[in-house]
Amino acid sequence: WQDKSTLIYNAIKVKNYQLDKLNDSRFNLGMLGFCPKLKRIDKALLLFENLKKIDNRYTLYLKGKKPKEYHWLWQKKDEKDYYENVSKSISRSPFSNSIIFEDWGYNIPDWFRKIGFILSTSDIEGSHQAIAEGMSSGAIPIITGDWNGSELIYSMEYINRNVDQAIEFILELSKSRRIYNTKKEEVIQFANAHFDMDKILKQWLDIILE
Repeated sequence: WQDKSTLIYNAIKVKNYQLDKLNDSRFNLGMLGFCPKLKRIDKALLLFENLKKIDNRYTLYLKGKKPKEYHWLWQKKDEKDYYENVSKSISRSPFSNSIIFEDWGYNIPDWFRKIGFILSTSDIEGSHQAIAEGMSSGAIPIITGDWNGSELIYSMEYINRNVDQAIEFILELSKSRRIYNTKKEEVIQFANAHFDMDKILKQWLDIILE
């Protein structure tokens, strides 16, 4: 089927995301959107806590609407129970002060200035645009979810099928600013080549004109 198909990425205004990173952003993990439960915030928390035990400099930022803000979600017992258990786990965590929840908003490019690694721990995704947006900013993707198709969209280098692999990858890249910045520039180049709106529009026009 690959011989008969063309992959065109979703378009992003990548230049809008290419703002200067804040100092020590390489120690900040980000998750953009954590509802519903298939996003697997529990897996992100597990990754973060195990990483934090090794190096205390890491912080986890979780941006998006809270579960209670989704009426349909909060009416489902399994969803409600899941998030209540997550809340209890966070309150018991010795690292709860380094788990930062931030409201949903339109300031995504600015938010990414402090994010060094963007997490995808989902069970199911389409293309997971948060990863593409993060890469546009220079945030390095950490894909630990089992969603089919991730390997067709993003480099296998960033797909870690278990938490231990992801932690090892993060530690290696963040051990020096030089190493991190080198990988950050690679990620930005990937975003420019694959997500840039002008290039995507040209790809669509080429197909239509054919």
